[in-house]
Amino acid sequence: MPSRKPSFPSKSSIDRESFMLGMITAFAECLAGEAKKLAFSPPFYPEDYKCLREEAERICQEQGIFLWHERNADLPAK
Repeated sequence: MPSRKPSFPSKSSIDRESFMLGMITAFAECLAGEAKKLAFSPPFYPEDYKCLREEAERICQEQGIFLWHERNADLPAK
C-alpha cells in the first residue's frame, strides 16, 4: 500500500509571523463569538509587533473587537 502524504503542512513549513497571526485570529474569533470576554496573544518581541501590527489591526477591525498593545520591559532578550 503506498504511503500517503499528510494533507496539512509540516510544522517546519509555517513561518513565525503566520503562526502568530493565526493565534491572534483564533483569539479574535473567540471574542467576536462571545466565547471569551478577554483574550491575550502570546508575548512577542518588539520587532515582531512591528511586523504584525498592521495585519493584527485588520483582523480586529474585521471581527469588530479592539486591539491593545502592552509593552513589556520584562521580556527577555532573544
